[in-house]
Amino acid sequence: YAYLEDGSYSGKRSYRRGMKHGEWVDWYHNKQKSFAGTYKDDKKTGIWTWWYYSGEKMSTVEFRDGEIVWEKCFNKDGSERDCSDLFDPNDPVREEP
Repeated sequence: YAYLEDGSYSGKRSYRRGMKHGEWVDWYHNKQKSFAGTYKDDKKTGIWTWWYYSGEKMSTVEFRDGEIVWEKCFNKDGSERDCSDLFDPNDPVREEP
């Protein structure tokens, strides 16, 4: 588990043999979910979802062996948007804190 500086719970982390493995979930300070997804042998796999601080879905991304297979991104009103406008390929939002 992960904790914020104030000691409150901020996320779930799973490891196996020293590698990220299993469900990973993180929450913002306001208790809204920030992201959720799964690691397998230190690589993102399956569907990962990110949310805006206000709780609306920001993006859904499918990973296979740590690589993006497809992604859909959304404005706060739920309409689709271009993911390149939302994420820089090196943006830390795609990484765990």
